[in-house]
Amino acid sequence: MAPLRERVWSQSGATTGTDPVLLDIDASLVEIHSENKEQTAATFKGGFGSHPLLCFADATGETLAGVLRPGNAGSNTVADHVAVLDQAIGQLPCRDRPRAPLRRRGGDDRTRRRGASRLGRLTEGFLSACRARNVGFYVTARSNAQVTEAIFDAEGVTQVWLPALDRHGEPRTDGAAVAELTCLIEDSKLPSGTRLIVRREPLHPGAQRSLFPSFEFRY
Repeated sequence: MAPLRERVWSQSGATTGTDPVLLDIDASLVEIHSENKEQTAATFKGGFGSHPLLCFADATGETLAGVLRPGNAGSNTVADHVAVLDQAIGQLPCRDRPRAPLRRRGGDDRTRRRGASRLGRLTEGFLSACRARNVGFYVTARSNAQVTEAIFDAEGVTQVWLPALDRHGEPRTDGAAVAELTCLIEDSKLPSGTRLIVRREPLHPGAQRSLFPSFEFRY
């Protein structure tokens, strides 16, 4: 499939240019009604089946790789994530595959792994594997005392907050803003060069608060 995909992508407007190639990795429960099927087990939702881990190309929606796993497989198993990542990289056209490992912050990597919402909180082991392959990543930061304290420190400092934009460069929502708070945290388990970006949006009626009680914003 990889050689054929390279031919198709070379003629596709969705995959030309210099923008990074985004890979979405996520697991999905598949209900199976037979105990005789290979790699099936009880799931964390009380069902029965498999829990495959899949990787998709964001630009085209193609499934690049998949790892069949039993229903009781964990969501954050490092070996499984690395396996599906390596398979997905092997399916990319040569020009889009990551090249040399990062040697400085802000390298020119062409491939980025983006964590889906359910799997955003990934292990440091998988993030280190991404960095070793020169694959950038977007994942959800863990809520902990350091992150909360950093937000408290920046909460009233208006000059550090910039308007939040969507993928088209337009304002995300009225009052939404982002700030980089990397210098306010220290986590030796994260790969070198990892950045902490925080987004806040005004609370609307009925909105669920996050991280800590705030009467103005959701972080």
